[in-house]
Amino acid sequence: MKKFISYAAAGAAMMMAVSCATTKKMDVSELSGRWEITAVNGKPVASSALESQPFLGFDVTEGKIFGNAGCNRITGGFSSVGGAGHITFDKVASTRMMCPDMTVEQNVLQALDKVVGYKSAGAGEVALTGENGSTLISLKVIKPEIDAAGLEGTWLIRTLGGKELTPTPEASYTVTFDAANRTFSCSTGCNTLGGSFSADYSDFRFDLSTSTMMMCPDTSVEDTLKELLPSVTRYGRISGGGIGFYSDSDTLVMTLVR
Repeated sequence: MKKFISYAAAGAAMMMAVSCATTKKMDVSELSGRWEITAVNGKPVASSALESQPFLGFDVTEGKIFGNAGCNRITGGFSSVGGAGHITFDKVASTRMMCPDMTVEQNVLQALDKVVGYKSAGAGEVALTGENGSTLISLKVIKPEIDAAGLEGTWLIRTLGGKELTPTPEASYTVTFDAANRTFSCSTGCNTLGGSFSADYSDFRFDLSTSTMMMCPDTSVEDTLKELLPSVTRYGRISGGGIGFYSDSDTLVMTLVR
């Protein structure tokens, strides 16, 4: 009889442990990063029919959100007062472009206003929930196709401003990244340019701040780099394994290859 009681007690303890594990709430820090909006009010989002991929990003350090509702960019703040599983959004604002179909965007903005909580919905998925616990917005984590560590080392500049660059014995055109310190340097065939960079998912910025001062007969590549690098706003993989850097208007500014 005692043995039966001890088995029953052990079984009950195990059930309680499993129950606690399965009901453990996500910490707000786990929301950090970017999430694709896959459904709103239970309806799947067909992103291919929209102007932009709807997504929601969380900056948990600053308590801010950013993203796109399908047409316009959105920004705002969030509060997790109440602990894990609780969240509300405030001061959510959007740009004012008009797109052919604004339905998804309107639904996203209205749903954000009703969100009071969040919970895990499976591996890499999160549900933003309303007062009654129902899912208002379904999110799926977006994994960056490249990160700062993937830039480490020296790359050849293949194209710049739409023109192909051909290295010569006298001049090579390269960009070298120090991922740990977020710095870069460019060999232009004459002077060396340098500065810092920031990379966050697909967003990218060059901050050009230094240059050597040699006099050279041809400074065309150097001048073009000085003009175009500040216009870069995003980057991503291109066919063949290289990296493309783009301006805010999606113009290809520069391609790099190993």
